[in-house]
Amino acid sequence: MKRTSFILSLLAFCFFSTDVLAGLSSFVADAVQVVPGREVRRGKLYVSELGTRFEFMENKQSVIQIIEPAKGIFRLLFPKTKTYFEIKSEPLPIFRGRRSKVPCVQRANFLCRKVGLLKSGKAVLERWIVGSLKGKGEIKSLWDPSRHMFVQLIYPDGNKMEAHMNGVITFEGRSVERWKMTFSRAGRVHQNSYMLFAPDLGYPVMERGDSGLVKELHNIKLHTSDPTLYAVPGDYKKIPFTANVKK
Repeated sequence: MKRTSFILSLLAFCFFSTDVLAGLSSFVADAVQVVPGREVRRGKLYVSELGTRFEFMENKQSVIQIIEPAKGIFRLLFPKTKTYFEIKSEPLPIFRGRRSKVPCVQRANFLCRKVGLLKSGKAVLERWIVGSLKGKGEIKSLWDPSRHMFVQLIYPDGNKMEAHMNGVITFEGRSVERWKMTFSRAGRVHQNSYMLFAPDLGYPVMERGDSGLVKELHNIKLHTSDPTLYAVPGDYKKIPFTANVKK
């Protein structure tokens, strides 16, 4: 397989790549990721407030995926050739974490404003408006301050995400909450996904989608956050992504 195709396949689906990790517990786990029609990924996942490090095999090649949301950094390292490439973007302003107090932070050209409260059963949810000041429209959201997660997102085009908890169960000796997320378009359910959320970790230990996507964590152990896990070794050579495109 050409390196470009290989890299694009890696970028196509990344383990917990959209989660921003401010304030959650640091741990290491055996991770499994299943996407229909693709090779099953199994590896070691490190999670901390700094980001994630996922070590796995792809096409018999060792790969290390490092994501640092607070810095807007995504890296893929290839130990066999001691090379890596890096993608940088603006640091993500929306985050969730076990000890985070707010769902987002105000930045230049980014709106983040609390506009009220909503009582839902025994829970008190917060209403927030978030979005890009350069974009069109705002995202209306409901934030659960006790779990530090969004339970509703309403987009300018009317698309909606809603999350509902359906009880507490035990997963590998850990008490976890069972959640169902519904994604709607034009008032009709488009897709459902399911999550087991561990409050003590501030992180999902299992995710499943209608499409067949499965993400699972096993043998979870608390792990001291180590900044060196997210650093590039000094003997690795940086490779530009565009230089590997072959027509």
